[in-house]
Amino acid sequence: MNKLRSVLVAKGIENANQLKVATKKADPRKKGIGQATALSAWNDPFWLPNTSTLQLICRAFKIQPGDFLFYLEDDATEVDQAVEMEETLNGR
Repeated sequence: MNKLRSVLVAKGIENANQLKVATKKADPRKKGIGQATALSAWNDPFWLPNTSTLQLICRAFKIQPGDFLFYLEDDATEVDQAVEMEETLNGR
């Protein structure tokens, strides 16, 4: 699971578009992540990045994968609690 949204909100990023723009600035090729990827990363706590996206996010925000990715056992209760916690943190 990921808690990217709450990590980025703490860094002043307010939406998926700002995430996209920041990765574009950090990308030596000036491409950044796509809009669909940014929206998935921002809205879906079960989204997992591919290697290049992970590198761009970490470079753009000076964070490590462990700052926003975590593992949960396949226990439905733990998953439900994690989603509920993320929604609470994000004010949903």
